[in-house]
Parts: sequence; structure tokens; C-alpha cells
Amino acid sequence: MTTSPDPKCTTCGIRQSNHPVGVRHAFNDGSMTASETFGQRRPDGSRGPAPTSGPQVQVVEQPWPFDPVLRQALIDKGVITPDDLVNAERTIRAVTAQFMSGGQT
Repeated sequence: MTTSPDPKCTTCGIRQSNHPVGVRHAFNDGSMTASETFGQRRPDGSRGPAPTSGPQVQVVEQPWPFDPVLRQALIDKGVITPDDLVNAERTIRAVTAQFMSGGQT
């Protein structure tokens, strides 16, 4: 394999000089396996532990502005369930994370 001065990541195709810090995978010039890039696959389908190569990022969860009175009133009226709120928040966090990372994984 020949190496260029600015190789591409075989996982996402982004050049090393532009490879964003904090993406879900370390830069891979083709010499890393999937388990080295993303971690070992667990029986439930998830992967772990986090890759040891590349920069490590600490995720700090920010408090969300919310109205606890409105949430409770909607739950009391049977409009939504607590699980509905959890699922909605997960969806919003996932979409926001994708938007903030520029659509790259």
C-alpha cells in the first residue's frame, strides 16, 4: 500500500488533515481492523470498549431546557408516557449530535 502525504481514512473517506476530532471512530489508514476501529462487538450488538487509538473525547451532558410542569400534566392526562419523553429526548440528542458533527460519523 502506498501512502500519500495526506492519506484518507478508510472508514469515512476524509483526509487525515481534515479528520474531525471526536468522531465515533479513530483515523484508519487501512491498517486497523473493524474491532480496532470501533471496539469489540458485544452479544447485544453494541461495541465496546471505546477505541484506544486516536483522540479520546469526554462527552459532557448538558442540561436541557424543559418545563417539568408541562411534562407532568401531559403524563397525568395520558397524552404521553415517561418512556415517550425518554425516546423523544434520545431522538433529539441523536439528530443534534449528527447536525453538530456536520453529518459525519
